[in-house]
Amino acid sequence: MFKKIIFIIILFSVLMSCGKLKKNSINDDKSTNIMDSIILNTIYNIGIDPSLVQRTILGNEIHYSIPMNVIRDLLLADRFIQDLVQENGISSLNTLYDTHTTIQRSYWSAINNQVYVVDLFLIQARIGNIAQTELPRHERIYENQHETAFENNDQPTEMDNLVASLYTDTNNDSSFQTHNNFFESSSFTHFESGSGMPILCIIVDDFGAYDGPLLDAFAELDPAVTFAILPGLPFSQIAMRKAILSGREIIVHMPMEADTDDVSPGHNAILSHYSSGAIYDRVVEYFTELNFALGANNHMGSKITSNQNLMRSVFRYFSERGIFFIDSRTTNDTIAREIAREMRIPFAERDLFLDSPDNTDEIMWERLRDLERLRDTQGMALVITHCFDRGRLQRLRAFIEEAQKMGFVLVPVSVYVNEYGIRNYDI
Repeated sequence: MFKKIIFIIILFSVLMSCGKLKKNSINDDKSTNIMDSIILNTIYNIGIDPSLVQRTILGNEIHYSIPMNVIRDLLLADRFIQDLVQENGISSLNTLYDTHTTIQRSYWSAINNQVYVVDLFLIQARIGNIAQTELPRHERIYENQHETAFENNDQPTEMDNLVASLYTDTNNDSSFQTHNNFFESSSFTHFESGSGMPILCIIVDDFGAYDGPLLDAFAELDPAVTFAILPGLPFSQIAMRKAILSGREIIVHMPMEADTDDVSPGHNAILSHYSSGAIYDRVVEYFTELNFALGANNHMGSKITSNQNLMRSVFRYFSERGIFFIDSRTTNDTIAREIAREMRIPFAERDLFLDSPDNTDEIMWERLRDLERLRDTQGMALVITHCFDRGRLQRLRAFIEEAQKMGFVLVPVSVYVNEYGIRNYDI
């Protein structure tokens, strides 16, 4: 590990001399330190171009500002930095922000009596253009193969060679942890918005009740498959972390009151007798707990989604935060779409339940016939299933394979919502 740190320090010096890493207001001659090495180590493993990193001195603090493309990178970088900080004897001071768009933490090194502030953030949140903005990556890693983005589009630069040697060196050293396995291949990598390709979104509901081999097996699905996690359960946050670290998006599976009294939506559900303020507070609780969620869908909820005033109360937080809602359509009387359009909430709705009314092979093949019809009529489909057992997991795998044979491209839920808006609302 010590050799790796020395290598990174040398690499940092080369980058500084080439003007690759921006350095503002540095008024001492010591341009490298252990935190510089940790930051470089992290961004190379995540795949972020070093020229995007801002390193500034504010008073007696050194600040690192690091933009990210996706939530997965945000969480991976945060975990990687915290691991390396601990290994190198740097203390954690405070968590300044920890939301689904920004993680900012401060650290202190007793070696040089230095305070560091690391600001990791999603670039979309800072400039307000979620659909169109993407940061350049110095390396894109799929199936552990490196596709180097040469800056001159011709010959590799000195920096490219350094990065390539770093990856080769670290990947051959079993004692040096990298996260290349998180950049898995997905059909989503081949989708272009506006191309007219048939797209498929799959949401798996009801995570949070268990951990262990079954959760790990679901986390091995194509990263475009979205997890919907129930808040307030023993393993809700573990499910969230495993989902993010496997490269996928998550949404809150919001428990809501049903029309019938013989089923319980959960101890922390939104109930029809709640005031508007109480509903708002409950929604805030959900997203505070599952702080990496990009949106939500409803768990049960037929009594709520069919009531205009109740849905306006639910959507108040969505409107403030710019997050989306997926209507699971647990009742034909739902008015969620109309209220979402009225309040300008990004929205999509379920087309099919894969495991309803029963989780059988016959139902799966019936849903595939439905999917073929949806491909020909609307060119897109949103399918929901559940995480209860391995039988559902096996049928989901088979369903995805057959859907891809039909020409569907599997996309994350945020991409589907954006495309749904383009195709249905002409935006």
